Amino acid sequence: MNQMSVGDRVAEAARKYVLQYAFFRPESAVVIALTIVLAGLAALKIDVIPGQWWMYLSAGLLGEIGLVVTTLRDVRFYQSVMNKLFKEQFDLSAIRSNELRQKLVKAIAYRESIMTETGSDSNAKGDGLLALHVRGAAGGLEDWIRQMYRVALGLDAYMQDTIVARDIDIVPKELASYQAQLARARTQSSNIQPDLEKAVEMKQAQWNSLRQLQEAMSRAQMQLDGTLSAMGTIYSQARTIGASESNNGRAQRLQQDMQEQVQQLSDTQAALEDVYSSGRRTVR
Repeated sequence: MNQMSVGDRVAEAARKYVLQYAFFRPESAVVIALTIVLAGLAALKIDVIPGQWWMYLSAGLLGEIGLVVTTLRDVRFYQSVMNKLFKEQFDLSAIRSNELRQKLVKAIAYRESIMTETGSDSNAKGDGLLALHVRGAAGGLEDWIRQMYRVALGLDAYMQDTIVARDIDIVPKELASYQAQLARARTQSSNIQPDLEKAVEMKQAQWNSLRQLQEAMSRAQMQLDGTLSAMGTIYSQARTIGASESNNGRAQRLQQDMQEQVQQLSDTQAALEDVYSSGRRTVR
């Protein structure tokens, strides 16, 4: 069974929210209350306003239908609900690095802007709110940002890890010290030479693991920066996409670009977890 993407889950939740709001918005309560009062008075032959009870019920029903339809066709409201629900998927306060947190804030802002641009296409084509054409060109953005969030969490954990930071500072010094002692022991045919060789081997393995960890974190940092740049490019491209059939191909290409970027981020995040876990086991 295929798992729903972040975008699919948010879209489903947004549809339910908008539908519920359409029936229970404050204006609906007012229409229903007035309908009941006026129909009741008319049924009791209390002529406050001339008319039959069924007329008030019909007018109230038509008014309620109008409110529901208006709400469901309100693209801006739907997008605002989507944005709100999407933001709730991520706890940015869990990222302690202000630099990384701001990158996620910027990515989310790009998404909202791209959704707005592609949303205008939906309105122009008249496909209807719940048809979700707004997500046709930007459907991969949610999963994209989810992967960015995971990569940022991994980077943040690394940046805040005082033990790893300590070992990166002292392990090369300890390795150099052991290597110097081993060199002297070899010239003196010392009995501790086997122990020193073992110590150098273990310390070298620890330093190799730490360097691998550093390199993985550097690549992840560059991946985040590259993703933000790509999102900026896609935003500028999305602004030029119109509602004509000739531009549908451009929207599809945008989707392909995003899917490729999502896969790259996913690979980076998986590699980050593997290397960090390995590095943590080594330094412990």
